[in-house]
Amino acid sequence: MKFIKNKPALLLEDISAVAITDLHIGLEYDLYRSGVRIPQQTERLKAEIKKIVKKAKAERLLVLGDIKHIVPGTSFQERREIPEFFQDLVGIAEIHVTPGNHDSNIQEMLPPEVILHQSEGFLMGKYYFSHGHTWPSKDLIKADTFITGHTHPTVEFKDSLGYRITKPVFLKGFLEGKKVKERYGVGKRIGIVVLPPFNGLFSGSPINGDGEDILLGPIFRNRVVDIKECEAYLLDGTFLGKVKDI
Repeated sequence: MKFIKNKPALLLEDISAVAITDLHIGLEYDLYRSGVRIPQQTERLKAEIKKIVKKAKAERLLVLGDIKHIVPGTSFQERREIPEFFQDLVGIAEIHVTPGNHDSNIQEMLPPEVILHQSEGFLMGKYYFSHGHTWPSKDLIKADTFITGHTHPTVEFKDSLGYRITKPVFLKGFLEGKKVKERYGVGKRIGIVVLPPFNGLFSGSPINGDGEDILLGPIFRNRVVDIKECEAYLLDGTFLGKVKDI
């Protein structure tokens, strides 16, 4: 398992898979409704995914939710672009999707070749994958590592003049065995990797910001992971240290 350098994607060589999350196709329309106009992003995202999968020689592409952006409902842009987006990708890899909280009616937009899993996630090899907005199924305890998205982790940097900038990061840590036992009846220390959003226009709250409830989802809200003990990595692979030290 390794981060793909300078890309918000994870390569899992033992199952020949690339994992990504949070495409948020349709974000442009949402911004347009707010008075902000940006170029269409879907073709750029698709081209980038193709490039990553082909370079990695991966047989599978795992998309961990929030394919679409608009909630509630579905925009015309999403209905038009998502089917074509995935139809163009099914020829390069076996595609697995687990829905996110933005993915209402996503089953109506996916080609039949795409393997659609339940929103709780799915087990593949020694890994468990889900978007992160729901509790994982009990299959989680069969895994060594839990790979998820949803939280859009970033780190905030500030210079001497007070100028602030945020950068997306990968997070690595562990699920607390005691908390896992409370939920699933089996105490097991399972690794966790939180992926940054593949759509770089969609950011989140800095993990080194104020407050304890920065990250989303039941795993973090219920303190199954001690976020302060997680390690943070920039997309270029730079190790920033543990969250508590950043």
